[in-house]
Amino acid sequence: MLRLMKPALSGLLSCLLLVSPLLHGAGLQLITEELPPLSFTRDGQLHGCAYEMVEEIQRRTGSEVPVQVMPWARGYYIAQHEPMTGLFTALRIPEREKLFQWVGPISGGTVNFYARRGSKLMIRSIDDAKAVSHVLITRSSYAEQMLTNMGFTNLEPVKTNDIMARMLLHDRAPLMLEVSDVVPAELARNNAKPSDVEAVYSIGKAEGYIAFSLATPSSLVSQWQRTLDDMKRDGSFQAIFGKCFPGAPIPGIAGPAGLPASPPAKN
Repeated sequence: MLRLMKPALSGLLSCLLLVSPLLHGAGLQLITEELPPLSFTRDGQLHGCAYEMVEEIQRRTGSEVPVQVMPWARGYYIAQHEPMTGLFTALRIPEREKLFQWVGPISGGTVNFYARRGSKLMIRSIDDAKAVSHVLITRSSYAEQMLTNMGFTNLEPVKTNDIMARMLLHDRAPLMLEVSDVVPAELARNNAKPSDVEAVYSIGKAEGYIAFSLATPSSLVSQWQRTLDDMKRDGSFQAIFGKCFPGAPIPGIAGPAGLPASPPAKN
């Protein structure tokens, strides 16, 4: 009997050895971009609400994966083509739904077309936005995918959000498309104020997530989602989120298949 049990025990031990590293994030790579206040470097150190959320999830799951900072287009490409990759903060839009596994939401805002204040530009419809000379967007961003799918042919992709805001402020383009929660920080990095621009047309609301590559084990993705939901239930998520967006609505617990999030429990 003992001889019969040994192969079974050996097989069980092998499975445990394979599963355990996945649960603790072995082989995982985490990528973010310079997108204050969600993630940004200062004095060589990473900061930001999204970064703090990711670090807290890692602490609770026993993972210690360093977060890499790189331009969005590069990180987005890696997340689509390399296994065991998590990218944040990515807007969850229909065009991306089947490209990733999603953990979130970790942020939320309104997607707006912005113009320089005083430009007197009137945008009352999507067709009005299509008719301007060009619309600034970040390369490989949700904006490029969304607006291309809507039939825009006047898009001007740029490398970073900061460059996009700078070009708008310097009258290099009449419009940019951006999410409301990051606009104040983008303007501040260009020595400008929120009052220097105005939202002239809104497409709708959007939520930010951690996007995991499809080749990431679903057990790890589920573990991260459960941990994030626990943070929302115990109030630790709200404490982090409130540092960046005091008074803003708290993103709730994600519904199935990208359905609207339910409100987090109140303590």
